Amino acid sequence: MKLLSTIILLTMAVAMADRDEDAWNFYKFQFGKAHSPQEDAVRKQNFLARDRVIDKHNRENKEWQMAHNKFSDMSEEEKLNILGVKPTIRRERSVGGYYPVMDRQLPTSIDYRTDKCMQAVKDQGQCGSCWSFAAVVPIEFNTCKKTGTAVSFSEQMLVDCDTYDGGCNGGMYTNAWQYIKEKGGIMKSSAYSYTSGSTGLAGTTCKFDSTAVATKVTAFDWTMPYPNATVSMNFLQSEGPLPSAIKILDSFYSYAYDERNKGFIVWLC
Repeated sequence: MKLLSTIILLTMAVAMADRDEDAWNFYKFQFGKAHSPQEDAVRKQNFLARDRVIDKHNRENKEWQMAHNKFSDMSEEEKLNILGVKPTIRRERSVGGYYPVMDRQLPTSIDYRTDKCMQAVKDQGQCGSCWSFAAVVPIEFNTCKKTGTAVSFSEQMLVDCDTYDGGCNGGMYTNAWQYIKEKGGIMKSSAYSYTSGSTGLAGTTCKFDSTAVATKVTAFDWTMPYPNATVSMNFLQSEGPLPSAIKILDSFYSYAYDERNKGFIVWLC
């Protein structure tokens, strides 16, 4: 009986190991992951730990579901490094207040994803530069609304050049707008392309070219009173997208589907 029990347990262990290896290999294929043999072993353990968290959550929670994404094989330190918003360094003295008209009829929903002025989703990669992406989106949108032509502006310029923020070590979108305002404008992505996503580092030099400025920032404000969801809704309807900083819990790294909203999240920043 002891021999039979040992054989059964050994068979189960082999089956679980095969299952883990298959899941890991499929994950790497699905998300285009390629590691050195030494790194692969560490990444696999990160993935398997996350896999257990996801499986447990999905068996116990019916309101929202978790799933694997590009973050599943990252270490906790790596995930923290890409959380780049640092409101403590914002320059409050440079920011005023915007009070939107509150007597308009609000629609039940607004979806800017199909608007020609909304750029395709961008990816900050391994750089803690989400603040620069948040800063650029409303500039792109409002410039397009004025000119009628969709345009993509340079996050890399902010990462490399913005002296009020910390490049891949975090920043704040209001700081970025102040920098653009003082610098005289921002360049297009085509003139200053994004490279920090693969390196995790800002460029060694600022390559800002004043002759290549594509648009300017003349003013910016907080939506007031703050915080107020109705104020934000009014602004979204009348002015377009606005950046917002949220606190990221560990479970949010694997958020996939909300039964209440019937929708999936596509990771962007």
